[in-house]
Amino acid sequence: MKKLAFTIIVLFAINLTLSSQIDKTAKEILTAYKNKDAELLKKNASGIIKMTITPSYFEDPSIVEDMKLVEGWNGDIKEVRYEVGDVMGKKVIMAYAYFADIPGTDAIGVVFLSSTDSKNWVMFANGLDKVEKLKFEALSKDLSTNETKTEKEVSKNYKIEMANGEIYENVTLEKMVSCFDTLDDDNFFITMTCKDDFIQAAVSDNGFVVEYNEKGIHYAATKVIPKNQTIELFKKYYESQPDWNASVSWEKN
Repeated sequence: MKKLAFTIIVLFAINLTLSSQIDKTAKEILTAYKNKDAELLKKNASGIIKMTITPSYFEDPSIVEDMKLVEGWNGDIKEVRYEVGDVMGKKVIMAYAYFADIPGTDAIGVVFLSSTDSKNWVMFANGLDKVEKLKFEALSKDLSTNETKTEKEVSKNYKIEMANGEIYENVTLEKMVSCFDTLDDDNFFITMTCKDDFIQAAVSDNGFVVEYNEKGIHYAATKVIPKNQTIELFKKYYESQPDWNASVSWEKN
């Protein structure tokens, strides 16, 4: 028990230090954009990007557009989430520092950072991006959880099939969420399978018709489910949460 408690304390300390480092880097990047400070931005850029940062960098139309995200920044970082990726065969840790809501949309402004050692963080590409809030929430809250979950996701071997014929193997949670953004009247359903079981959702006028198959028994939701709730249902199913289907009324087919 003492060993477990010590391990938890160590992991907490690591994640606290990590978050502090990312907060500092993200705030410097946002400050650099807000003040058009090329030197401060270069300090937090990777070698290749550094070469492109000059005073005229802030006049580039695409950069000007991204800088609009920083106009209402209040000086705080709301939350940081993580994912582990692969760039040219090399493991790279990505951090998303959520700093602003985007009025009238479901998206948020993030500072996008990368690291190969969890210690030295630099902005990824130009460092500013906007992502759907649901996609952000699908990311891991701490790095240790993210690495464990990545291995778990692969071992589960989830597969997604779309109405348009697209098939994705060994899908991540983030990929699953992003698939919902491609659904429309033509590409009208998504099916996620794991071995012989599956969950599927089809586009309806007021949301989604959702069904699932478990141990050879087919169930259908008794009501049409809104998009956000459907995605949450898929996320809980993906994570094998014990009560993943409790929020919906089902009937056997």
